[in-house]
Amino acid sequence: MQNFIKTIKQKAAADPRKIVLPESEIDDRILQATETILKEGTAHPVLLGTRESLEQKAKKLNLNIDWDKVTIMDPLTDPILDKFVEEYVKIRGGTPEE
Repeated sequence: MQNFIKTIKQKAAADPRKIVLPESEIDDRILQATETILKEGTAHPVLLGTRESLEQKAKKLNLNIDWDKVTIMDPLTDPILDKFVEEYVKIRGGTPEE
C-alpha cells in the first residue's frame, strides 16, 4: 500500500494540477492538507475564503503555508461568482435569485 501511495504522489508531483479545496475557513484539515500538498509539490491548491481569515486560521494552527503558492478565491466577491451561479442555474434550474 505504501508503494501505491508513493507512486501516486510521484505522478502528481511530476505534473501538478489545480485542486480546489472548499470549506477552507471551516475545516482545519483543509489547511493542514494545503500545507502537505505544498511540501510535497503534488498540486496547486485553490482555497475558498478570504486571505485574512485563512492566514489567521493557519497561524492559529501553527501551519507553515507559502501563501505565494496558493490561489485564494473569495466566493462572495470574486468576479467568477456570476459564472458559478450561471452554471448552477443551468444544472439545477430556476433563477439566480432563488
